[in-house]
Amino acid sequence: MNEIDHTYWYLTRASGLAAYLLLFTSVTLGLTMTGDVLERFLRRHRIYDLHRFLSLLTLGICIFHALIVLPDDYIGFSIIELLVPFASPYRPEFMALGVLSLYLTAFIVGTFYVRRFVTYPAWRLIHYGTFGAFTLALVHGVGAGTDTDAGWAQYLYAATGLIAFNLLVYRALKGSARGIRHESSASALPEHSRRRPADLG
Repeated sequence: MNEIDHTYWYLTRASGLAAYLLLFTSVTLGLTMTGDVLERFLRRHRIYDLHRFLSLLTLGICIFHALIVLPDDYIGFSIIELLVPFASPYRPEFMALGVLSLYLTAFIVGTFYVRRFVTYPAWRLIHYGTFGAFTLALVHGVGAGTDTDAGWAQYLYAATGLIAFNLLVYRALKGSARGIRHESSASALPEHSRRRPADLG
C-alpha cells in the first residue's frame, strides 16, 4: 500500500503562515509610515520602498499558498474552489475570507504602480485597505487553519492582531504628525518643491 504524500499540504500550511506574517509586517510598516515611529531610525522613502517590497512579496507567497495544493490528489481542490469565494467544500466561509484577502492585497499592490495617477487622499484611503486584508487573513487563519488549536498559533494570532489594532488606534488618535509638519513647512516652498516622498515610488 502506497504511503500518502502530504508534501503539498505542509507547503500550503507553511506558506500560509509565512504570508500572514509578511502581511502583518507590511501592515505595521504602512500604519507607521505617516507617523514618527520608524522615522527615528529610517528615512521615509526607505520605509516606503520596504513597504512596497514586502507587499509584493506577500502577494507572491499568498498566491503560492492558494495554488500549491492543486497537484495534491488527496486534498482534491479545483482551481474554482480555490479562487472563487464560498466555492470551497472545506469551511467555505473562512476560505472565502482568505480569497477576498488575496484579491484585496493584489489590488493594493497594483496601486503602487499607478501612484502618480492617484491623489494623495485616495492613496491613503486605498492603503487603509491593507488593514482590512490583514483582518480577513487573520479570521481566515483562525477559522480555516489546521494549526489553530495549537497554543503557539493562538498566541501568534492574538499578539499580531493586538499589535496591528493598537497601531491603527495610535495612528487614528495621533493623526499624521509627519503630514502636519510637511504641510506647514511646504507652504513656504515653491510649488515644484512640494512633492511628497511617496511620489518618488
